[in-house]
Amino acid sequence: MATTLNARQQPLKLLRLGLPGATFTQEGLAILAEFTSGGMWLSRLKQLAARVLAVDALVRRHSFVDTCQLLQQHGIDEQQAFSITARAYRGGGFTKDYLYLSGFVAMLRACQQRCPNNLLVGKAGIEHIDILNELVEREVFVMPKPLVALQPDTKKQGELAYLVR
Repeated sequence: MATTLNARQQPLKLLRLGLPGATFTQEGLAILAEFTSGGMWLSRLKQLAARVLAVDALVRRHSFVDTCQLLQQHGIDEQQAFSITARAYRGGGFTKDYLYLSGFVAMLRACQQRCPNNLLVGKAGIEHIDILNELVEREVFVMPKPLVALQPDTKKQGELAYLVR
């Protein structure tokens, strides 16, 4: 939501639609915002991981039933395993869920190297961070307004931060 609102303030309208690589970064930022705001629970992290397993099974051409059973073997209850599998297999395959967790991990790593706030300027990818930083610094782009702090405070997240690491 922050990138959508911030993109409206920018002179380059392309930031409203998205640059190449934006989806990976944007989904990662969304999960990072969940994490840093304290809105992520262990059950949510488990759900994201289960979705990644389901997508992996899908691309490996496992059957719907096999994928459902795989999730149950990883401690997902039958109803949730069915829902996650149905989500992954709908319409011939919904692989975007893979981006949520992998994007989140990439954004966590990026936060260790630099402040990610300028990624909120619009729909841009992590590979554009250097140019975005320069354009914000030169005031070509309006400085984005984050809705939540994107720098993780690992003391507040406790065991969840440990698991994410």
